[in-house]
Amino acid sequence: MPSRLTSAALVGGLLLSGCAQQTGLYYWGDYESVLLRYYTKPGDMTASRMAASLQTLVDEADRAGQPVAPGILVQLGVALADLGDQTGAEAAFAREMALYPESKTFVMGMVQRARQAKAGDRSPADTGVAR
Repeated sequence: MPSRLTSAALVGGLLLSGCAQQTGLYYWGDYESVLLRYYTKPGDMTASRMAASLQTLVDEADRAGQPVAPGILVQLGVALADLGDQTGAEAAFAREMALYPESKTFVMGMVQRARQAKAGDRSPADTGVAR
C-alpha cells in the first residue's frame, strides 16, 4: 500500500511541477502595475515614464523570445503619441497589427481618430480622443 501511495504522490508532484514551469502564452512583465500606476497616480507615472516602462517591457519580451501581450504595443503607441513621437507611435501600432492581425480594425480606427483630432478636423468629443 505505501508503494502505491508513494507512486501516486510522485506522479502528482511531477504533474504539478510540470504545470508550474510552463511559461505563459504572452509576456506581460510588470504591465499590470505600470498601467495601475498610470491611472491611479498620474503625477507619478507620466507619459514619458509610461513609454519608457512599456518599451523596457517590450525589450524584455524580445530577449525572452516571447510575444508581448496583446494591447501593450497599442498602449506604448498611445504614450509615444502623447509625447509627440508620431513615428514611434505608428511603429508600435504597426508591430501590434503584425503580431495580432485581428487588432487591425481597432488600431487603424484609433490612428485615424487621433490624426483627425490632431488636424483639427473634428472635436475630441466627436473622435473619442482627448487632447
